[in-house]
Amino acid sequence: VQTCALPIREDLDRILQPSKKVEAWGLITGEHLVKSNIDFKKRLNVHNLRVMGDSNSKFEQPEVEKFLEISKTQTLFEDLYNSVFHSLHGNEPIKKAVTLQLFGEMNATRNKKLEERGFINILLVSSPGQGKTVVLHSALQFITPSRFSSGKGTSGCGLIATVVKDDDMGGWTVEAGFVPMCSGGLACIDELDKI
Repeated sequence: VQTCALPIREDLDRILQPSKKVEAWGLITGEHLVKSNIDFKKRLNVHNLRVMGDSNSKFEQPEVEKFLEISKTQTLFEDLYNSVFHSLHGNEPIKKAVTLQLFGEMNATRNKKLEERGFINILLVSSPGQGKTVVLHSALQFITPSRFSSGKGTSGCGLIATVVKDDDMGGWTVEAGFVPMCSGGLACIDELDKI
């Protein structure tokens, strides 16, 4: 895997958010790592950015008709959570709750001001071996950007931000942590008590 630094002008960095995929246009430059060496440190001086999203995804008419047909079935919700968690038997309330979390809810606004975000947060607590990790891994497949972390390898500070030594820029930089990288997706943390 090759990497390169992407210096971005201040007017362009306003559109960036952690976990968003972007297309970048610019000029690739390089500087020698060691004066007598042929290895270069690559940089892409960014001139333009476009945030890639799923706004371009459109459904064809046969797909829309199929969705409408499925929406009229009496067992729609049961079919949904059983298809999401097809390998997990039992635990019906947990499967229902996580399925609802995948869809989220509308943001509550009053007088054009955001009153409450439409997030559903779930804390699963049970004895070991009850399938909590299976539920988390199954849910991760359906929403991007979603991530899974174990409490054993995560610190409380690393959930929000991480300080990393940056050899390319020289010095230390702050990078988005686990939770900001899941913006708009699911942040699944197993064994939360180990943090």
